[in-house]
Amino acid sequence: MISPRITTGLAIAAALCAICPAAAQRAQVSGIVRNERGELLTTARVHATAKGVDTTVRTNDRGQYVLSLPMGTARVLVTAFGYEALDREIPIDKLETKADFQLRGLARQIAEFAIRERWTGLRGVIGDEVTREPIVGAEVMVAQAKQKVVTDSLGRFEIPLTSNEQKVVQVTRDGYQTRIRSFGVTEGQATDVVVLLKAGSDVKGYGHILRDLQQRLTLTPFRSFVAGREMLAKNGAVTVYDAVIASGLLAKNGLKFGDTVCLLVDGQPRSGFPISTLRIGDIDFIEVFGYRADIGSSLRVAMGNSRCTTESVLGPKVPTFEQKRYIEYISVWTRK
Repeated sequence: MISPRITTGLAIAAALCAICPAAAQRAQVSGIVRNERGELLTTARVHATAKGVDTTVRTNDRGQYVLSLPMGTARVLVTAFGYEALDREIPIDKLETKADFQLRGLARQIAEFAIRERWTGLRGVIGDEVTREPIVGAEVMVAQAKQKVVTDSLGRFEIPLTSNEQKVVQVTRDGYQTRIRSFGVTEGQATDVVVLLKAGSDVKGYGHILRDLQQRLTLTPFRSFVAGREMLAKNGAVTVYDAVIASGLLAKNGLKFGDTVCLLVDGQPRSGFPISTLRIGDIDFIEVFGYRADIGSSLRVAMGNSRCTTESVLGPKVPTFEQKRYIEYISVWTRK
């Protein structure tokens, strides 16, 4: 038998629930995030604040999000990398409330910010790899030209360039790991890019590796070239070795593969590592250097502390004519 006291308690609880304010009830708020063209935006950040609630979710691979919020009103901030933030107050008067959002791309602002006829150069946005939010004050440098710019309050930058060769870009910011990327630049066209940085710090000694890279790129020795992944992938080759041969760049620079080559991966020597195992999909760009007697010592200096010398590759200190045609160094930078 149920105690009269318990019965009374249950009745009081039921009566209280009957007069509970609507704000105490939770509603399911869901919707889809798209851009101006109607395309779904995945991993967009949806941040909601309401009475007693401060929560964030991300859209799935179909651009959908779901939130559990109290009845009443909520403030929703929707952000996605490369798009303007959208801040809106939405009413929540149903247990199942729908709210879709459409974000305006920053690309239009970038275009307005750098409109000119036949402008040649790089422009784009630097952002956080996890939050996808723009990074203010990141330094963007084109290694070959040593041109530097700093991103603005929307993470944007632009660098005018005059040539149509492969450019190597170094992006740095306090609190983030340095990122090295390469981009092809076409005369008379703007190349729009997006670079995402990973929070953290560079490994010890990475500064020396970056200085060595800059020195090599500004040295531009005879019989040398830089090639990006897109250029190498045009012929359908799977490995770096096959792609370099198929590209025709070796013949153009009077080079060919020998039995040995000094291989660096992300600035570190990889003795005995077969280049035939490197896949095009894993790299961002490569540097290829041939031998030339009058700059041999300078080239060795430019390779930094690689411990991979001309002699170890070519054998004799005075190479034969045929040996001079062999690739001396290949430096591979991966898509990490």
